[in-house]
Amino acid sequence: MRTKFIINPDSSRGKVKKKIEQIKKYIKELNIDSSIDFTQKSKHAKELAKRAVTENFEIVVAVGGDGTVHEVINGIYGTNSSLGIIPIGAGNDLSTCLGIPQKDIKKAIEIINIGKTKKIDLGKINGEYFAGVAGTGFDTMVVDFAFKHRNLLKLLGSLFYIYGVYNVLIRFKPIFFKLITKDNTIEKKAMTIAVGNSWMYGGGMKVVPDAKLDDGLFDVCIVEEISKLEFLKVFPRIFSGLM
Repeated sequence: MRTKFIINPDSSRGKVKKKIEQIKKYIKELNIDSSIDFTQKSKHAKELAKRAVTENFEIVVAVGGDGTVHEVINGIYGTNSSLGIIPIGAGNDLSTCLGIPQKDIKKAIEIINIGKTKKIDLGKINGEYFAGVAGTGFDTMVVDFAFKHRNLLKLLGSLFYIYGVYNVLIRFKPIFFKLITKDNTIEKKAMTIAVGNSWMYGGGMKVVPDAKLDDGLFDVCIVEEISKLEFLKVFPRIFSGLM
């Protein structure tokens, strides 16, 4: 099958750049009918994915982290092209939920080459489709903080997001939410609300540990208004799914 590889060279603090020749080697070894494009700016992966669809590529592969995967999903949604993932990002949550090897590029490419597909659910928010978790409130503010201070990612590594959590929490005030579902309406102050299609996001956080990608349902986690001290006590449990 014709396969387009869309590589984000800046993903994972530039680690992808060191893997490009390795990726090319495995593609050649497996004799995959393919071509490679490189992203050059934000949202470029979405543009490249859309173009790949018009060029009749049957598989479009996101090479990078969850951000790159998100863009490619939005580029191919509603078409006959399938998504492939080579997880080399700061966060690889969707690929983890799909059982794609995290540290074996060759195995990930072999899975793509086999061509076996799996249908998954998607959500939609503000005109964008998502496969993982959509959050609002505290976690969204942490993401914003991380984006604005992304220059610290290389220095702090995996501790970067935890650093963001503590910095945001200092200034955070609970937000009034109105959540409307098919059956009822919930109105309350809360720290955050997360709507999950998959069970992991944010680099390993498990706010909705029972969520499944293909059950036709969203799992919702509401972290109600609590003191900052109490939040700091319970937050570490989010990584084990015991929130």
